[in-house]
Amino acid sequence: MLPSGQVVVSGWAVGASCPVSRVEVWLDGRFQGCAGLGRPRTDVAAALQDDDAELSGFEFRFDSRRLDRLGDRALVGASVILLDGTRADLPPVRISIAPAIDSQASPLAWSSERTPPEPPRRRLRQQRVRLLCVARSLDHGGSQLRMRELMTHLQTTEGFETTVMSPTEGPLRCELEAAGTSVHVAPIPIDDISAYEKQLAIATAWADGKFDVVLAFTLTSFPAIELAWRLGLPSVWRIGENEPLATVVAWLGGKLDPSVELRAKSAFDMASAVRFISESTLLLGRQTGFAGRSVVFGNGADVAAARAYVAATDRDTCRRNLGIGREQRVLVCAGTLWPVKGQALLVAALERVRPDHPGLECILIGQQFDAYAAALSRFVDRHRLQGAVRFVPFCDDLRPWMRAVDVVACPSESEAMPTSVVEAMAFGLPVLAARVGGIPDIVEEGVTGWLCEPNDLGSLVEGVARVAKAKPGELRALGERAMARVAETHDRAKALSRMTDLLRHVMRGTQPRGLERPAAMRADDRWTGRRAGGKLPPDNKSWAAMRAMFSSIFRK
Repeated sequence: MLPSGQVVVSGWAVGASCPVSRVEVWLDGRFQGCAGLGRPRTDVAAALQDDDAELSGFEFRFDSRRLDRLGDRALVGASVILLDGTRADLPPVRISIAPAIDSQASPLAWSSERTPPEPPRRRLRQQRVRLLCVARSLDHGGSQLRMRELMTHLQTTEGFETTVMSPTEGPLRCELEAAGTSVHVAPIPIDDISAYEKQLAIATAWADGKFDVVLAFTLTSFPAIELAWRLGLPSVWRIGENEPLATVVAWLGGKLDPSVELRAKSAFDMASAVRFISESTLLLGRQTGFAGRSVVFGNGADVAAARAYVAATDRDTCRRNLGIGREQRVLVCAGTLWPVKGQALLVAALERVRPDHPGLECILIGQQFDAYAAALSRFVDRHRLQGAVRFVPFCDDLRPWMRAVDVVACPSESEAMPTSVVEAMAFGLPVLAARVGGIPDIVEEGVTGWLCEPNDLGSLVEGVARVAKAKPGELRALGERAMARVAETHDRAKALSRMTDLLRHVMRGTQPRGLERPAAMRADDRWTGRRAGGKLPPDNKSWAAMRAMFSSIFRK
């Protein structure tokens, strides 16, 4: 019997005559979605003595708690569809899923109908606002770069004193400190509730009296919200992931203790406000029961600076400096080399299209995970694509690439609103992207770019072929409309201003523009920080139990 929660369907598939296009996953005859492809499987390659099977792995995740038949036996099946349309149904597997844990039995129960405790009426400090931002890590991932961008803006423009707390060290530390942001490394493990409690108590003692407001910058930064609640501070939770917490944790190679997961759910109630970066992330939150105060606005690009750079530089010169020929049609995919980002499918699609379009080239820019990046590199070597696929390490200044290339590709399995796409459009580039998350909100088929189905090699091949066949005039027209779209909806200055506005409002306990409050909330309900010792509504037994438990912990 599988425990209630994340169910993982994984395996491998190799086509004898042509590549695998997609793997469909079914549950009791109901289509659930297509599995992510391109997972490294060196064991399969060795067993089959087929080097091309090295990237034959697939994986699909779903949350059993969202199914209609919890506790019943279910039949999980998968169908493999090759690029030529050949279909093979893999033998189904019958599983039994344990009933969901009764969250109401826990003192940390999370209920969307529960009213948070009355917030403290805090007096604003006259000096600089002291912000604690809790990050996922200090590497060069997309969320971390957006965090650096915001910290720099707050530190230099908005009168904040900024501190970043991260569970690990990383190259971003030096960059943050050079810009005036303090960095504190303090791991709070989420795979063991006892270790979580211990380290959170240590972090609370360290932070006591040092800050005025707390910002959790990613979905997995939820301990920051509980930290703020214990300190009686207002907090904002920025969520940029378009997947459930358990999926994100698994993708990052971690484990999530069920009791800690309940704490993460409670954090939705504790947060003064939750900022989602796309409507799709808000929708996912609503589907999983979130009914708190929220605001939606995406990441931004510096459109004015992009336009100025385009006006001040010569495209042909940029192409020569980067080793790109005048007649080449070049796609760039900027992002961490990671299976979820879909680079394996993009390279496979390029390999299928390039015989008819020998001038086609793909640039992969970003930090690399060793096993996946190495498998991709070997695929390129085996198929003699060295002149068509180029690997470029993480680059902090992508402007020359944005000026030189023709199209930006985003074949990811999961995205909310990727900054790489927004920034590319700001430079007047059309986008070829998977139809996931908030991408269809800005990438409109035939208007600002092209859309393909996620986890589907056949669909991506068609998309790459359209890029290869597009006339220069068509690319320019798509790019001009892309730039106009981003200028209207995703300007960086406006996004940073809204985030600053949100932080200042939670400090004052006032409501910013765009905030959504559930209809069930009281009309006079103020919103700001939660406080462990604050006034509780008389019928709020769950919050009372939580406060009592925390008090017991503190006494110990």
